[in-house]
Amino acid sequence: MKRMLVALVFALAAISAPARAETKALFEIVLDIDHDGRMDRAVLVAGAGAGFYAPEKNWFMIGAAERVDLYVYLGAGDAPLDLSRKPSFLKKDIIVGERQNQIFPLETRNGSLIVKTAYNLHSNWAPETLTIVSRGNEFLVAGFSRSTDLKSGAQGSCAIDFLSGEGVVSKGAGGKARRLKERFKPVKLSIWPSQSAAKPCR
Repeated sequence: MKRMLVALVFALAAISAPARAETKALFEIVLDIDHDGRMDRAVLVAGAGAGFYAPEKNWFMIGAAERVDLYVYLGAGDAPLDLSRKPSFLKKDIIVGERQNQIFPLETRNGSLIVKTAYNLHSNWAPETLTIVSRGNEFLVAGFSRSTDLKSGAQGSCAIDFLSGEGVVSKGAGGKARRLKERFKPVKLSIWPSQSAAKPCR
């Protein structure tokens, strides 16, 4: 009788336990982001039922309520991707559909990771680029840029180099860039929101 009660408890626990969320890799890239000579892997990960690819799979579109996470697997660039493995670093909601609904393949430059997205809807176009580096075992936002071309006619752009501490902003088509007075410092990716950028870039 005792065995039957124990079995029943385990069965009920299994039924009541929340199902593990299914995920899918949207884009991945192999790079040596921490410059230790071993290849790492960065992956943009969404829910299994999220969004859709362009026919050429050169971009992915998500809905306003959908989110995308960034997984980084250090030293695992030569191994097959396995999303069931715990990543070395996880940045949840690195892409939020209500702000950036179009996602492009990951890129790398000199060991940095480049995440390119855009808000693309009803003739509004606002691309963003986030540049991520690893310094002293910490992932940092090294750069952020954004431009806007809205159906209202508003146009502009901004770019911040968090490593140099400088930023520039321009307004209008072909507008002259002016240097931002604010000085910037690198921001930990773990706490990065777009609000960390200067107000003209938000």
